[in-house]
Amino acid sequence: ALVLKREVFAKRLRNGDNEDVVIVGYNLADSLIKLKRYSEARKILQKQLLPLANRVVGPDNDATLRIMSHISVCLRKDQAPTRADVDEAARILQECIQRRRRVFGPTHPTTRIDEKLLAKTHQLLARMS
Repeated sequence: ALVLKREVFAKRLRNGDNEDVVIVGYNLADSLIKLKRYSEARKILQKQLLPLANRVVGPDNDATLRIMSHISVCLRKDQAPTRADVDEAARILQECIQRRRRVFGPTHPTTRIDEKLLAKTHQLLARMS
């Protein structure tokens, strides 16, 4: 299934920038995360999808914010994350939460999920001190 998702993503990328590419790429990255292939997922999310999502759907769109959240997960869970990685994960989540609160409100389920991820990130930072 992963091979097929890669092929579909590559084909959609060749066909141009649109929301469908963002969705297909997000699904590929999500599958990689579930397989604990964080480094590979992060490359797709950070280098391809985040710039594309910002252009195509905008910085406050739920898809863009989910991509940011996934990047933070990859930074935290990759093998032996550095303090700088975890700091970056916290920074990304803080920005994501600010946008979510402004766009969706403080009680929206995805806002709450990212707040919990930020709390876990801060716990990891405390353990790294």
